[in-house]
Amino acid sequence: MCLDYIFVSLVNVIGCIATFFCPSCFHKLVEQLFLIVCMEFVAKPFSMTRTLVVEGGWLTKPWIADVKVVDNHDYIMLHVTDRSLAKALGMDLKANRSQLGTCKVFDVMQKLRNEAVDQFIVQAYREKDPMADDEPSTSENVVNSRGRELAFAEANVPTTITITFPPFVTSDGDRVESHTMKVVTTPRRNAYMTIEATSENLDWLLKACLADWDVQKAPKRTRNIDFFESWPTLCKPLKYQKNANNSVCIYCYYRAENHVWKRHQSHVTDSVDGIEGHVAEAMVKRCEKEMLAWYSEHHHGGAWDETVDANSDQVSVDHISDPA
Repeated sequence: MCLDYIFVSLVNVIGCIATFFCPSCFHKLVEQLFLIVCMEFVAKPFSMTRTLVVEGGWLTKPWIADVKVVDNHDYIMLHVTDRSLAKALGMDLKANRSQLGTCKVFDVMQKLRNEAVDQFIVQAYREKDPMADDEPSTSENVVNSRGRELAFAEANVPTTITITFPPFVTSDGDRVESHTMKVVTTPRRNAYMTIEATSENLDWLLKACLADWDVQKAPKRTRNIDFFESWPTLCKPLKYQKNANNSVCIYCYYRAENHVWKRHQSHVTDSVDGIEGHVAEAMVKRCEKEMLAWYSEHHHGGAWDETVDANSDQVSVDHISDPA
């Protein structure tokens, strides 16, 4: 009876709107409506989500957590907006819904995970380019670059790694010894932590949320602009860089064939100590000439974009040369 009513109603609706469509459009509309009606009376495919029942901590009822299976082990994502996770760790949800976001232990966990991933990327980069050992900042630029995802894949970083957390003292004065934990790796630095789902890890996390962790941000790089005021002015897009070991290089950013901005640099001198002005000028002019020729040959896609230099931390270094 219900099907008959729906069919009659559908026919009436189609009859009313038939006058507003051309024959071909009307035919397609009828087909779509017929499929929609049929789907409502056909069993839908099953879908399954692997979950884990978590009890304990400050939970008053079981927490049904979604898990990710990696290498036949269950892993759980620590999402700072997860109210169940916040409840399990003893956070006052009424006082601050985003209280997990102020818990410094998550920043510590991200920092240790990212440093471990960085080691794999830097090691792979140095194996590919042995000269990278002579230029520490080069490896740092590769790790911090916009091409981090590509570097992550090329380095064959394991799906999971084991990180060790140092001992700490909670706000209640209880000392907690060092703890090792398996986590899922990712090329994204700000990605939420995904840890192995074990009661030991959650017990440690419960105590770690009560500690006052010292999270220090990386210092901003300085460009030593004042140092180069007496040096010859470079043609755009070339710029100077003075490194921590007192060496100087000239660098530029260029658009590669895949339309990704990359960085090329060439050493001017290993040390600026004791260099006379006319000698520095001669070295700079020679290096500048070679760099401009290299840029003209390898740059694709029009004029230089100043916004790339403003985001230099996100641009990869792929070429380093020493002028003859």
